[in-house]
Amino acid sequence: SNNIKLKDNKSKKKDLKRKDNEIQIQLNSQFLLELVEKIVAGQIKNIETAEMQGEWWDVVDSIAAKIAGAVIQADNSLRLTFFERWINNLNGTNNKWLRRIAILHQLNYKKETNEEILYNYIKATMHEREFFIEKAIGWALRQYSKTNKKSVSNFIKQNQSSLAKLSIKEGSKYT
Repeated sequence: SNNIKLKDNKSKKKDLKRKDNEIQIQLNSQFLLELVEKIVAGQIKNIETAEMQGEWWDVVDSIAAKIAGAVIQADNSLRLTFFERWINNLNGTNNKWLRRIAILHQLNYKKETNEEILYNYIKATMHEREFFIEKAIGWALRQYSKTNKKSVSNFIKQNQSSLAKLSIKEGSKYT
């Protein structure tokens, strides 16, 4: 009977130690995530002022979906601070790469995609006959169609006369 109690106590101590380690890992992970978000939020500001000339699509696409999208999901106020200015060219740079980031930032959101923002950003840029913007619009629509085919199909039909053929082709792939 004493032997069983000792084993139970050892087992309880191991469980407590394991739970303590799990809590510590969770706290450390949360701290690191918050730190990364702050660093990346600062980097979004740096992106705006960077001299992006040439063909930056591969870098921009990584920034859009993996970094900017995650940061905006964590702090939606940054969307107003940056993306709204970029889409509407209120920062005065007329930078297609910044507009591409804004269009693509929700690529990985799936059901959490803010449809109104997606469509507003597309409407604000669909008049542009710039390959990388047309392609971004098509890609954003195609990705969102995997979540909401009907909505994307309706959007394309309603805006067919304004959307570029490339955007329609890319956006209609799964509708």
